[in-house]
Amino acid sequence: HKYKYNKTMTHDETIIPNNARAVCGKELPPCHPEHLNSGSILLFYQYIEDPIWTKAQHKAALKKVIEIGTKFDITGRGRVAAEGLNCTLTGKPSDIRSFC
Repeated sequence: HKYKYNKTMTHDETIIPNNARAVCGKELPPCHPEHLNSGSILLFYQYIEDPIWTKAQHKAALKKVIEIGTKFDITGRGRVAAEGLNCTLTGKPSDIRSFC
């Protein structure tokens, strides 16, 4: 694929430069109204190096991910291990943002 700055690409995709940037610790850009009921994907990981989670911390993290996912109707796959989290989740954009 050839990516052109702020131009329409193949497969009806568009790059929106302001949305293609790291948002960690920042407020997310607003959702375009036509996409409010479409699907959105969230990929993230957080690994714990030293010390790894105790059994109690692991159990609490697993419970929290399931609780938040259920509350906001988020589905997908996640690995919650003593070493941390690795998840690929889907849902409506507003629900994904609420999960975050």
